[in-house]
Amino acid sequence: MHHAFKFCLLTMAGSAERVERAELAFFCRHYEDAADPQRRFTLSSPDFALINPNTRTCPIFRTRADAELTAKIYRRVPVLEDERAKDNPWGMRFLAMFHMSNDSGLFRTEPGDGLLPLYEAKMIWHYDHRFGSYEGRSERGFTNLGETVLEQYLDPK
Repeated sequence: MHHAFKFCLLTMAGSAERVERAELAFFCRHYEDAADPQRRFTLSSPDFALINPNTRTCPIFRTRADAELTAKIYRRVPVLEDERAKDNPWGMRFLAMFHMSNDSGLFRTEPGDGLLPLYEAKMIWHYDHRFGSYEGRSERGFTNLGETVLEQYLDPK
C-alpha cells in the first residue's frame, strides 16, 4: 500500500456471542505489520467511550504504547466537554472572536493612521514572520502565497 492512501481491512465473523474487544492496527503497509505486537492492540466499548465520549468513533494510534498512554490520560483527566452526559468539568465555552468569513466587513484594506496589517497563518512560518505576503497581488483568496525573495527580507518595512 502506498503511504499516501488510506486503506482499511475490516474482518468480521458471524457469532452468537457478543465481541467485547476490537483488535486494531493502524498505519500498516505490509501484511506482517498487522501482526506486530508493538502495533496491534485491543479496545473495548468502554475504551471508545472513555477516549471519544462525544462521537464514540475509533481513535487512530500508531502503536500499542500510544493507545495505552492515551487511555491512561483519559482515566485521570476528563475530556473538555462530554456532550452526551451534559458534563463540562472545565467550564469551557467555545466562541469565535473574529472570523474572516463572517467579519470581513470589519477589516480595512487601505492603509491609515494607527492601522496595522492583518497577518494570516499562511503568512508566518517557524521564526519567520515574513514567510508570505500579498505584496504584488491585486486579489485575495489564495490558499498559499509565493516565496519571499531576498529583496523583501532586506527591506525593514
